[in-house]
Amino acid sequence: MNAGFIGAGSGADRRRRRLAQDADRGATASKSRTARPRSAARSQTDHAVDSSAAPQPLVAHPRESMIPFSPVRIASIIAAGVVLWMGMLWIGMTAGSGDSAFKEILSLEHRRLPRFFSTICLLTATQLSLLILWYRIRSRKDFGGRYRVWWLSSMYWGLACCCVTTDLHLAFARFVQRRWTIEMWQAETLHWLIPASITFLALHRLVQLDMRHSRPSRLAWDTTWWCAVAATIAMLCPRALVSAGNEPLLFAGTTTLWHLMTVFALLIHARFVVHITNECAPKKPPRIMRAIHSAHATAERLASGIPKPKFLVRMPNFLKRTPGEPTEQAKPTAQVKPRKPEPVAAKAPAKPAAPTAPAAQEELPTRTRSIPPSAPQVRIDPPHATAPPVSQSQPMDDEDSDSENDDMGDSDDVSQLSRKERRRLKKAQRASRRG
Repeated sequence: MNAGFIGAGSGADRRRRRLAQDADRGATASKSRTARPRSAARSQTDHAVDSSAAPQPLVAHPRESMIPFSPVRIASIIAAGVVLWMGMLWIGMTAGSGDSAFKEILSLEHRRLPRFFSTICLLTATQLSLLILWYRIRSRKDFGGRYRVWWLSSMYWGLACCCVTTDLHLAFARFVQRRWTIEMWQAETLHWLIPASITFLALHRLVQLDMRHSRPSRLAWDTTWWCAVAATIAMLCPRALVSAGNEPLLFAGTTTLWHLMTVFALLIHARFVVHITNECAPKKPPRIMRAIHSAHATAERLASGIPKPKFLVRMPNFLKRTPGEPTEQAKPTAQVKPRKPEPVAAKAPAKPAAPTAPAAQEELPTRTRSIPPSAPQVRIDPPHATAPPVSQSQPMDDEDSDSENDDMGDSDDVSQLSRKERRRLKKAQRASRRG
């Protein structure tokens, strides 16, 4: 495939082209290694070039990767994050209650410390999304381009980090409210909350589909959805939940917890993508089709226990046939096994025919005695039995002799007889021919 793919118009075609070029590069390297031996200097140069051009392993070693492979280390990082989150809330509550010089910086009412914590979390989530994208984009089976969801994830969390740091969403809401004045409950908040919520729900669903292989990642990602719901409720109606003095604590706690759980979910999935597999999860049929198939299977299982009516039992065979069962004409013909040959009973040897008239003897100089070609060989027990007929013509004027050569030349099956018995049998045959 030296020509490669020309005019790749989609991402799947470009991916196939890149994989084909990588395969050709590996085949060329293998051929060069099996060629005839070269000089030492040239072999060292070629080895350096091949080592630089050879594809590096995709999965990093646990000691080389920034993402730890050990679940214990992941759990320790999560525990450390929870401790930092609780320490941030405790520092904000202590600094806000007293007359500290750092009250404007550390107090939860001014939201500077929670904003800094959320900025760090969202920036980390953006970096983890880009890391997962870097590994997922090198998948050899994702020709559908399902890795593109991580582009959306990195852009969403990057934009959220920018908005939390600079209050860009609040400036956008005030601009929209001045341009199109809407008289409603918390209009400025809803101007940025509605599009942000719709985008987050779409992102949550797409990322959840990509996390189908990893159960811990999916559970942690589902937890972020509940944290986002809690943060939204705490922002819209905080007085319905807590008193007026605890509103900053509730809002800062739920918002920062949502951002922290997002980092934990992406960290768990980054471990799965880096150290286990970077392939996408297989697609499942829609829920409607799965519900229909489940209902159909349940109905068949219930109907199997109901007795059939008589008119259905007496139906013709062509009506009882299921749709997948072949017809009588389409069924293969059963092979008949060959019968074993039955043992043939030994028949008594036929007696020689009576001598004919002298005129017939003059017309026929030789006399023939025939036997069917498939006649079984019968043992003769002399001296009471006679010889079986022989299927060959013998002249009438054979010389009588009792020599061994004469006995060995007989075509009769008398090999099991003694020499004396064969001679007696020979004499009896000659006497019958003469008489």
